[in-house]
Amino acid sequence: MTANSIVGGQLAQMMKVPMITATSTAEKVTQAGDYVFRACLIDPVQGRIMANFAYNSLGVKEVAVLTARTNDYSVGLEEVFIETFEGLGGKIVAKESYSEGDQDFRAQLTKIRAQKPEAIYMPGYYTEAGLIAKQMRQLGMDQPILGPDGFDSPKLFEIGGDAVYGSYFTNHYHPDAGDEVSQRFLESYRAKYDKDPDGFAALGNDAAMILFSAIERAGDAALSGNIAAARAAIRDEMAKTKDLHVVTGVLTLDENRNPVKSAVILKVVEGGYEFVERVEP
Repeated sequence: MTANSIVGGQLAQMMKVPMITATSTAEKVTQAGDYVFRACLIDPVQGRIMANFAYNSLGVKEVAVLTARTNDYSVGLEEVFIETFEGLGGKIVAKESYSEGDQDFRAQLTKIRAQKPEAIYMPGYYTEAGLIAKQMRQLGMDQPILGPDGFDSPKLFEIGGDAVYGSYFTNHYHPDAGDEVSQRFLESYRAKYDKDPDGFAALGNDAAMILFSAIERAGDAALSGNIAAARAAIRDEMAKTKDLHVVTGVLTLDENRNPVKSAVILKVVEGGYEFVERVEP
């Protein structure tokens, strides 16, 4: 969770221990300091990608937004999506919100329905997305739901059933979008767990590869009896990560220790997620 990574990052920075998060996407995580890194895309990148996909690929020009007002993840995505979508020429016809844990979204959806949007951007998690999709269909709304990586869970289908089919979301990984590195990871994961990896599994592997590669490059300095010097050497090499071939693509860490790499757009279909397109940085 992002909240845990923010606190953990502050402690890691204070103790000068290199830390890398695989899945915490909020910008503020790596703002704790130069010992804190991440392997996943940050929220603004996801918001911009979905806005571009909606406007340019889906041809959607009028969108409603339904946001978890009490969640920084959701609010941050909403802000960037709206800024990008309107900058492209799109129109936000309705802005509604809810609180985490809400179960009934019919009042917000009724207001949105009246504005006749072509799609709904719901920057939140699978828990609310599944419920919102079901209640949309009950209200006769057939617009696609657009979302972020928070949709990536088997529970999306358990909660939403076939109401979630036709939704699109941004994510970090899909088995069909990979190359030889991704394929090797896929085969190893299937052999060990007898199922396909999700985005979080791929990002966990990416985070490990970033760390192990830095330790290898640091060489003897990483094995120094001087713990502070070893930590600093590993941190320095992590910060230099460039064109590292990981499961989710080719990755370079920027000056804020956030990855510059590709993302994927996935469509929710019966039986899982369908790869739609890869978006290069």
